[in-house]
Parts: sequence; structure tokens; C-alpha cells
Amino acid sequence: GDPETIYGRPRTDFVARFMGFENIFAPSALMLTAPAEAELLGWRPGAVTLGAGPYRGRVQIASYLGAGVEYLLDTRLGPIKAETDAAQPRHAIGAEVAFDLPLANAARLQRSG
Repeated sequence: GDPETIYGRPRTDFVARFMGFENIFAPSALMLTAPAEAELLGWRPGAVTLGAGPYRGRVQIASYLGAGVEYLLDTRLGPIKAETDAAQPRHAIGAEVAFDLPLANAARLQRSG
């Protein structure tokens, strides 16, 4: 595919990870109903909603990046990487935070090989 398609809508988990989708899960792990063609769902850190949602995690790392803050959450799903605008309220290390993985923001993926 063309570069925009590969970046925005990768087809496999291998390409998705290479393109920055760091949160990749089977829909069943999230108790979501995904389109039939999606074996996996993937989100970039900026597509994770932090501060509200059905999931909970504990902040392990919070890194200020200038325009944003990158978080690493310890969750029952495994590690979740999230990124927020620096102007949003900060979450302290050790704090429990609600989050969401909106299906509308997910890449629909096939397993590699």
C-alpha cells in the first residue's frame, strides 16, 4: 500500500508495531466485539483516552515530552502506553487511572505469519 495507508491502517500486528501501535490486544481480552476480519486491535499511545473509561491501571512511568506527557500503565491487560497533551491534568506515579481504548480509534489487524 501507499505510505499513508501503511501508517494509518496497517494490516498486520508486525507492521502496526513498526508504525507505532504499541497497545495491541485480542478483542476477547478487552471484551469487545470487533469486526470479523480483526484478529487483533491496536492503538497508538495518543489514541488511548486517559482519565475516563471502563479500564483501570496504575501509573508506572510519567515522562514529560514538552508538548505532551507519555504514561506507562500497569493494567490487567498488560502494559498500556498512553500519551496526553501537556496542558491536561497530570497523573502521579503510583496513581490509579481510568482509561479507555476506543474502538473507533483502533486499527483492525491480522496476526503476522
